[in-house]
Amino acid sequence: MATFTAGWADVDSRALDPLMAEDIELVQPVIPTCHGKRQWWEAVDRLQSFATDLHSDVLGWSGSSDRLYIEHRLGATIGGRAVRIDAVDNLELDRNGQITRRTAYFDPTPLVVAVLSAPSVWPRWWRSGVRPRLRELAGSTGHRR
Repeated sequence: MATFTAGWADVDSRALDPLMAEDIELVQPVIPTCHGKRQWWEAVDRLQSFATDLHSDVLGWSGSSDRLYIEHRLGATIGGRAVRIDAVDNLELDRNGQITRRTAYFDPTPLVVAVLSAPSVWPRWWRSGVRPRLRELAGSTGHRR
């Protein structure tokens, strides 16, 4: 838990590497599903190019030998506005305790509102590739297996 807490306190795309299986699948709103660490690194680096002060505070957790749920609060400043988003990560673990799949659940609406209300960030937002997919805006999470 300490590695996860430290990795999200000051988001680092490689902070969770020791916990992640090589063929990990990472599913989340706003950025496309990532397959493997390299895709994750690239996605988080793009996210940080847009939300440079992105961080998250772990609020609680629960789990078993093969699954862990982590509740956390994401935070960033977008166009001068503080954005806070409550999230839950569902981590599926293999028998060695490595994460094989992470599914993040959160509502990206506060991020979308902050971006839409700050035209000065639009170019940086667009270049970053960080944006909700249309099916998410329509209410489908797309997180089913």
